[in-house]
Amino acid sequence: MKRSLFLLFFAAILVLGMMMIFDSYKKVQTAGVFGKSFDEDLPLYEIIEDESQLTDVVSFQKTDEVHIDSLYKDFNNQTQYLKAPFKSIRPELKRKYPKTSGGKRKEPPKTLPIPFDETEQYIEVSKQAQKPKVLQTTFGNVISKESINKLVVKGENIGGQYFDNIFIEIYGNDNNLINTIRPQTNLGYAPNILLADFVGNGLDQVFLGINSGGSGGFGYFYVFDVSNNQIKTLFDYQEFSSKNQYTGRYINYYRAEVVKTDSSAKYIIDLSARPKDYLDMIWGPDGKLLTPKSIDISDVNTVFAYYNSSTQLFELMIFQRVTGLYNADSLGYVITQQHIENDKFVTFYQSLSVFSQ
Repeated sequence: MKRSLFLLFFAAILVLGMMMIFDSYKKVQTAGVFGKSFDEDLPLYEIIEDESQLTDVVSFQKTDEVHIDSLYKDFNNQTQYLKAPFKSIRPELKRKYPKTSGGKRKEPPKTLPIPFDETEQYIEVSKQAQKPKVLQTTFGNVISKESINKLVVKGENIGGQYFDNIFIEIYGNDNNLINTIRPQTNLGYAPNILLADFVGNGLDQVFLGINSGGSGGFGYFYVFDVSNNQIKTLFDYQEFSSKNQYTGRYINYYRAEVVKTDSSAKYIIDLSARPKDYLDMIWGPDGKLLTPKSIDISDVNTVFAYYNSSTQLFELMIFQRVTGLYNADSLGYVITQQHIENDKFVTFYQSLSVFSQ
């Protein structure tokens, strides 16, 4: 009696388990999709019991060899077989999808694409090439006075507001792309262009600014001339920095000295109004230096384009940051103003601006 009850109980458990397995299998079969094809919304892998559900694909181009454990892909007429961990559906067949009550084909669930490169190697999604995003669109006469051009700033979003591969597309009257500006430094935050006449030829030049990020307020700046559809760099922040180098140091009696390396230009900063604890780190009670200490003058920090009503042209105001004992110890800025002469930016005024104390 006990043996019969045990066998009956075991059989019931076995039947219940089989029902659960087949129910799970049915759900997977109904879903029917483990991925999405590259060129249409069709599954890559399915569980199919009845091949009557399948129909021939007339447009399929067969290759010399079909691997049963491979994934077929036809992209831009390039046929490849990519190794996959489970059996694919027959590549020359496609599924007859059931229709909903509304008469429309039931769409398979959306899935993430499977990224492969030309060597059939898996690529991490975070490293895939991003589609350029339109960041700014503006219009102006940049090539000739007779035509208005559309300029579009684009970049690939890396994360948040940070962009890489920043470039500027120039379009003609027929909205065809006719040229592309690619700055040497092409990454950063909030790229922005201003179309303004720096040269005085009645055309607009392209002023580009890109923020580097961080608390220092640094950026990357260019001015491009594209008259006659020829791209010419009029201002490059790196070239300016290389030609405008400074050294600085603290000197006796509560002062600091800034010297331009390629000229006799010299600036003196009076720091005597600084707090006593600051002064005591650098000078003794007699005003003499305790030890030699240098100060730092940065490369280009930021650049402003401004309009000069006297010349009716735009000019540049370039800032280089002066810091003392540490980065947050701002002493002031070396300010350089430049305008165009003979198709080149030249300096016409330079000064050192200090903060009030």
